[in-house]
Amino acid sequence: MKFASYVLEARYLIDKIKNDKNFVNYFFYDYREGCYNIGPICEIIISCLKRSYGCDVYSNEDIGTFLYVKLWDNGTWHNLDTYREEYGFFTWLFKVAYNLMIKKAEEIGYFKTKRKLTPGNTRLLLKKYSPERCEMYLDELMPQGKHLEILKHIYVNRTSANEIVKKMQLADVNEFKSLRLLAENHLKAILLDSGDNYEEILITEKSPRCVVWHPDYDRLMDEHCVDNSLDNPIGDVVGVWLSDAEVEKEAGVFLSKFVHFLKWNETDICVILERCKGTSPESLAKKLGRRRDWVDTRYSRLKKKFLKAFDLWINHFERTHKK
Repeated sequence: MKFASYVLEARYLIDKIKNDKNFVNYFFYDYREGCYNIGPICEIIISCLKRSYGCDVYSNEDIGTFLYVKLWDNGTWHNLDTYREEYGFFTWLFKVAYNLMIKKAEEIGYFKTKRKLTPGNTRLLLKKYSPERCEMYLDELMPQGKHLEILKHIYVNRTSANEIVKKMQLADVNEFKSLRLLAENHLKAILLDSGDNYEEILITEKSPRCVVWHPDYDRLMDEHCVDNSLDNPIGDVVGVWLSDAEVEKEAGVFLSKFVHFLKWNETDICVILERCKGTSPESLAKKLGRRRDWVDTRYSRLKKKFLKAFDLWINHFERTHKK
């Protein structure tokens, strides 16, 4: 039930940050052990900056303040809405905070910035992803038009240049190349201007900075942000406090029964159940005779559909009982 637990945790934390001022205060500035706060993140960022760049000028309070201001966003907390549920909340928060502190260090001169990221000095990494995942990104980011059409031919359908010339009724390959350049620059401009972390997924600097991840990052996050928290999102939501083993057992029984009421085929059910049981994407892909990226994409879409249905169910329940 790894997916269910980290999504519930993320939703719980985002709601608390937006609506509970006392929680915000200790989350960003109180670094006691045994409760939700950004203390471990700050320690890892300070260590990474020192090891990567010899930069040892920030304190936990500095990082907390910069991160708070960015997420607070003049009282709107809009930047919290860029969280994507394929990441654990603290993993996402670490990436946001780390990139933010790199940017701040560059602004005050601790790092020398070679050049600003632009469509001209970045490149797309779409080819490394499956057609299904490319289609998902393009549909989410690009407006309708010729630019979207040609990018789908290239990255989703994997069509050759000559075939695209015929399909789009272009004059020749030179026009194809010109249109492709314009379309890719259009996409990169959207990515660079977005508040999301798409740049880490789809584009990269031609001469990227060396980012060193702390070797104990996963262990520190698991120990501090899950096992040792004072808060219990499941208990707060449903009023039942269970151990991890009990949650896994009860949730497994629920899913086994519930999925059979959904309009999912046997493969979809297998993807959900096996991933929730903790089966690795690689093992599941081998079992299904699929590629790893297909499993990731399918699982992502199924869980989003499930959560959307769950939200509608809750909203319907609320409307019914208000009458």
